[in-house]
This record gives sequence, structure tokens and C-alpha cells, in this order.
Amino acid sequence: MKLSSWATGLSLLTGALSSLTADELATSKLPSNVIEINESNFDSILTGPRDYYTALLFTALDDSVGCAPCKKFEPVYHKIARSYQDSNPGKNDILFFKADFSNNQKKFIDLQMLQVPHLWIYPPSTELAYNVTSPHFEYKIGDHSSKDPLHYANFVSKLVNANIVVHEDFDLTQFSKYFFTTFFAVLVLKKKVLSKLASRLIFCLISILTIVVFTSGYMFTVIRNIPLLSKNEKGEIMYFSGGTHWQFGSEVFIIGGIYLGFVFLINGLVVVIPKIDNPAKRNTLTLCACFFVFWLFNRLTSIYKIKDPSYPYQVASWL
Repeated sequence: MKLSSWATGLSLLTGALSSLTADELATSKLPSNVIEINESNFDSILTGPRDYYTALLFTALDDSVGCAPCKKFEPVYHKIARSYQDSNPGKNDILFFKADFSNNQKKFIDLQMLQVPHLWIYPPSTELAYNVTSPHFEYKIGDHSSKDPLHYANFVSKLVNANIVVHEDFDLTQFSKYFFTTFFAVLVLKKKVLSKLASRLIFCLISILTIVVFTSGYMFTVIRNIPLLSKNEKGEIMYFSGGTHWQFGSEVFIIGGIYLGFVFLINGLVVVIPKIDNPAKRNTLTLCACFFVFWLFNRLTSIYKIKDPSYPYQVASWL
């Protein structure tokens, strides 16, 4: 056998022997579930076969480098790594690694890594020659990554087929702002506004409108900055989004209108119509109100079938 063949075989054998199992690597995890890589363990960790996904973040946190995106994404990377561990205790389907430029300068030069940050995710492999240059997935780090940790969490979740629950950190400043704003708003409302609302009807209407607005998903659309309408691939306007975990702004108005319709119809049936002395008029209005309650309920179920096509309880498709 040629000397070059012996060298190749020795290299592959060294890679196979140096690859570490997930349990062995688990002892090196930081509290955030991230393992830091340096030039002394770079090859031993990233060379050889493994039965887990490998997430590798190339970053540069030193102030002299001046990588603002690196510093913005750093807490997001640690948060998702910690959230994966908390959501999947005892599982090592994916391990999270970080290679900082200050501890891996030679490796960055060998890889011609001229820009950071980069996030590469390697699938499990049985190849002996598996290393950092092997085929991998890349997560594009941008402004969206730092502003919305769920974006990266969803990417990892779909890739490894694992549920990741991300808990937001408690922000005392934001809590205080909302608490005191709400407290003084309620205080002013109670002292200055409610005392002047002599009409019970006006107070009831304001209460009903407020309840309908908030139960129809208004705050969800505001927090997520969701557009009022959207278009499908054919350019047609979509009033309802597919899926029960998302909605467009238009759905707030449509669902809110349906809820208000129920409010007025039920109150009409219970309060107003029974007070009508004329039996024929009373019976006619009762039938009309019942028909519209039935029609609105059918509209509501047909909308739910758009959100969840498997929903089996639509009353009638012809209405």
C-alpha cells in the first residue's frame, strides 16, 4: 500500500477515534447548554461520525472586532439552547457549540471565515471523514433573528423535529411601565370617567365593545405587528389565514362583528322581544332572531373550517 493511502487511513481512523459522544460532550456544557470550542478541541469535537445534530456558531465577541450582529445574536443563541434543554430534558438530538474568533483564529483563517456571525447546523452522519467542511444547513442571521428568538427556535424545531418552548425573560422595567400606566389609567377612569357615566346602557355598551375587541385577537395582531390583509400566491386577497395559531388583522373585525351580532340577537331574544304585546309581531321577530343566530353560528363554524379543515361540526355548508 502506498504511503499516501496509509496516511489517509490513519487520518480517518484518528477522526473516528477522536469523535466524542453526546454524553461525553454534555459534561462540557455551560449553564445555557452551549459548549465553547477552542483550537485545542476543535477537531476532536467536529471530526468523525455522530448520532446528533451539531449547531455551530462562528462569532467574534471581542470589542476590538466590533461585530454588532454577533453581540445581538449571542443571547438569542444561548436562550434557544437553554430552551431546548428545558423543553427536552435528557435528550441530546442536537448539541449547541460556539467558536469565538479570539479562541479559534487559526481555524477561522483555515476556513477563510472573513465575516461573522455564521450559524451552521450539521446533520447526524456515519462518515469517518465527517468534519467542519462537510455539507451542512445554514441559518441566516439577520435583524429578525435578534428581535424574534422564535424565528431561530422554529428553524431548529423543524430541523430536529423537537418541540422548543421559549420563555421570555422577566423584564422589570417593562412590567413597571405597564403596571403603573394601567394603575393610573384605571384610577382616572374610576374617578373622572365612570362617575360621569350616569347611563347604565352606555357603560354596558363600552364594556361589551372592550371585551369583544380583546377576545377577537386584537392584542395578538398588535404584538406580532400583523398586516390587516394578505395575498396568496395567485394574488388574491386572503381574509383568513390558514392554521389556528395565526390570524390577519381583518379577522379581528370579522370575528368581533360576529360576536357583537350574537350579543344583540341574544339580548333581543331575552330582553326586548318578550316585552312586545302583539303576539304575531313577537313570534315573527323571535323566528327571525333565531334564524340569524343559526346563520351567524354557521358562519363562525365555516370560518373555523378555513383555520382547521379537519373540523367536522359545520352545521350546513349551503348557508
